Amino acid sequence: MENIQSVLAFLSGLLIRLGLPLAITAVFIIILRKLDNRWKEEATESLNNPQYTPPQKPCWEVNQCTPEKMEACIAHQNPNSPCWQLFRSDQGVLKEKCLGCDVFIQAPLLIRH
Repeated sequence: MENIQSVLAFLSGLLIRLGLPLAITAVFIIILRKLDNRWKEEATESLNNPQYTPPQKPCWEVNQCTPEKMEACIAHQNPNSPCWQLFRSDQGVLKEKCLGCDVFIQAPLLIRH
């Protein structure tokens, strides 16, 4: 009887020490994945938002790009999309150059209701 209680106490302690932190971590992972997917959907919606109006001066004019650079530039090829959205990395991170650009800084905020 004493051995069974010892084994049960050991298993309970193991469950509390290992199982509980693993369960909490799994819940956080699920929540963060759902949040990440929601942000990705919102970013895609904002790219396809027909209410977006391009800035008065496009980024290639503000940055005084050469004609050769403009030909290869994805923003020049997609003038109806915000240039900073086109230059995001696969992880959704903006380039440092975009964060300091006047086109990005002066862009109107898109507010959803």
